[in-house]
Amino acid sequence: MISQELAMGVAVAAVGLYFTGRAPWIVAETRKGRWLKERLGEAHAIQFVRFVAITFTLLGLLLASGIIEPLRWE
Repeated sequence: MISQELAMGVAVAAVGLYFTGRAPWIVAETRKGRWLKERLGEAHAIQFVRFVAITFTLLGLLLASGIIEPLRWE
């Protein structure tokens, strides 16, 4: 059976990869993306969104591999 950490890590990494490719769309079509575009300029806003998405992907991969563990409330 697949552990919860593996399943959640793979899902988080997949979402991060998806948003890495959709960064130009996020900047152009969302309210927060347009706000970033006004503040940083289009090129830097896209780079920032990609940086956040890649960080999200890396954290998902670290979770899936067991290097980091989720918080447990006991």
